[in-house]
Amino acid sequence: RFFTRRKEDRARRQQQRAQNLATRESMLARAEELARSTDWEAARAELRQLQAQWRQAGPVRKDRVEDLGTRFQAAGP
Repeated sequence: RFFTRRKEDRARRQQQRAQNLATRESMLARAEELARSTDWEAARAELRQLQAQWRQAGPVRKDRVEDLGTRFQAAGP
């Protein structure tokens, strides 16, 4: 019973991390678009909203955290 529940929990967490990764990748794509924007005030306001959402997006696979974070910071204000 223990191993069955552990396997189910791992599968659930893996699925959740995959969803969080997709969410962060879409936010990253939007942040990179905003970095090329010429409307600085609107872009800055939206980037601040994205930063708040980024912190609440949840965990992702450890091998992707650093790359995504670096790219997101590079796109930010």
